[in-house]
Amino acid sequence: MNSNSDIQQFSIFVTKHACKRARKRYRWNSDTLKRMAIKAFDTGLRRNNTAGYLKIYLDKKFEKYERANNLRVYGETVFVFVHNHLVTVWTLPVQLRPLAKVFRLKYEKSKMAVKSNCAVAVSFMLLKFKETPAYFSEEIYQNVSAVFDYGITFCA
Repeated sequence: MNSNSDIQQFSIFVTKHACKRARKRYRWNSDTLKRMAIKAFDTGLRRNNTAGYLKIYLDKKFEKYERANNLRVYGETVFVFVHNHLVTVWTLPVQLRPLAKVFRLKYEKSKMAVKSNCAVAVSFMLLKFKETPAYFSEEIYQNVSAVFDYGITFCA
């Protein structure tokens, strides 16, 4: 689990309805809900990172909530966002919880692989251009920006 320093801070707004549902379904107060909403928005499992029955379930919910453009599964909870506004929360059905756990592990594994590949690429670039410091900065900048163009990002 991430510590608070690892979580990027987003401007997440929580609706009264979401507070009411979280209080009723999970006995979360508004501070707990805000903290969980930020975690879910940042590290939650997205609909496009799933497959099988879990994807079918999330697709049906996505169609039902037409305005909701962002469903996230975090733990055993489904968070429904409209842009950056948390609209409601509900519990993931019991039969889908093991699937969510598997997909979350796969997603985290692939995320770690991307991070390690980026680190290897940057290390290689640093070793390659070690002798020429004037040329180093321009070449590294071009190579790193090329990596960013392919959608690979670095996490601090």
